[in-house]
Amino acid sequence: MFTAYGKNRWIVGMHLKPENTKEDFSDDYCISEIRRVLDIPNLEIKIINKNFWTMAAQVANQYRHGKVFLVGDAAHRLPPTGGLGMNTGIADAHNLAWKLAFVLKFNASDALLDTYFDERAPIAKRNIEWSTENAKRFFDIFKAIQVRDHETLKIKLVEQQKNLNYAGLDLGFIYHSKAVQSENDQVISILPDKYVPTTLPGSRAPYVQLIKDGRTISTLDLFEIDYTLLVGADGHAWQAAANELALTKSLPLKNYRIAIDGDLIDPENRWHEIYEITSTGAVLVRPDGHVAWRSKEMASVPVKTLLEVFQGGK
Repeated sequence: MFTAYGKNRWIVGMHLKPENTKEDFSDDYCISEIRRVLDIPNLEIKIINKNFWTMAAQVANQYRHGKVFLVGDAAHRLPPTGGLGMNTGIADAHNLAWKLAFVLKFNASDALLDTYFDERAPIAKRNIEWSTENAKRFFDIFKAIQVRDHETLKIKLVEQQKNLNYAGLDLGFIYHSKAVQSENDQVISILPDKYVPTTLPGSRAPYVQLIKDGRTISTLDLFEIDYTLLVGADGHAWQAAANELALTKSLPLKNYRIAIDGDLIDPENRWHEIYEITSTGAVLVRPDGHVAWRSKEMASVPVKTLLEVFQGGK
């Protein structure tokens, strides 16, 4: 049972067994079951609505057909165990929106839109596997309760922590596609229950508290519409290259130098460490907040390097 509206309205879920039909779930039967579970024989109950729903674990074979794109539940169906369905769908839209804008407004290659499926489908599959495991565990718990198998119940209840503890699954996923300049030695172990900040290309750009124009901001406040190049304290040459490309190639590219005397101030002096670069390095972040590319040190010809990055990602 799940509360709705906070006080006197509730959502009740019942399992439709193979031997049952929808006709078995009359209003009288549902009311009697609720009273039985709550052990309140005379509880006054009014059924407002009743519907049937099939749990599923599915991913579409493709997310795009010409100008038509599948997003959210149209692209994938997840068991509700773990609550990953909405998160997965919102992340789909977040991934697709900026790509559509770049194709329509900045003449990016139509191939950029194909990276939507390349990046999001593997995440949906992984989330479905996680949610399905949670669903199976729920059924094991219910069965253990019914047969009074206390030992199995104890084990499954401990394992049930996975149902809610999945920060790494929610925040730590890494995209792989032509819109990301993956590194040759790119290896990272994603822990479902632990989010490990990293700037490995394809990952979510980490949070760091900074100061801009005298006020405290987050690095996450910088990523929304344009590509954003963040450079180290000694990354002036990267900034000059970014400014040149933004002007001559009409690229939607902003840049900030992070230093004591930079465009953005790092009061705790942790940005270089968290973003895994030296003072001459740079990190390019996409409008959706995922790292597109990074260079831990200064390149010999920064403008050439940045241009190659954009040509590869578009």
